[in-house]
Amino acid sequence: MPDVDLVSFAFAGGPDGYMRIIPMERSDRPLAVSSLNACVDQAELIRATGHGGLSTVNGYGAIFYDPAGSYSKGLAPLRWATQLFQNGEVWSLTDTLIVRERAWRPANLPLPLIPVLTLEQGFYRALHRNVSLAAGHLGLTFPCHVELGLLSMRGA
Repeated sequence: MPDVDLVSFAFAGGPDGYMRIIPMERSDRPLAVSSLNACVDQAELIRATGHGGLSTVNGYGAIFYDPAGSYSKGLAPLRWATQLFQNGEVWSLTDTLIVRERAWRPANLPLPLIPVLTLEQGFYRALHRNVSLAAGHLGLTFPCHVELGLLSMRGA
């Protein structure tokens, strides 16, 4: 459609933090995308503060994301996203856990920097909210596998 402005969101340099909730017992059949879409806005993003976001259906299931800005068309940076998969997995990604830009920070502060309190609060919020979502809406049973991690940490 020529009169539609298309915005494509993607992590500019790739995510630097992730969380995966993986069921140890798999369902016999995939979860319906409509079921994932009905509850995806209850997901949490890996962020220490903030609320809300946007949701949509994509090729993997349903995604809840916050682009941290308004974009009219073209490529746009994605900052936080939580993906619900049809196999019951929940993945959360962010590119905000490792500070790489000086901005207002003092010149003597070494970069890159991992702000520990932001990291801890972000993982805590996302893990508790998303485990609850997965158990209540996606049929997650315990025990389950949870993976938290940082990427591209060289020099931090």
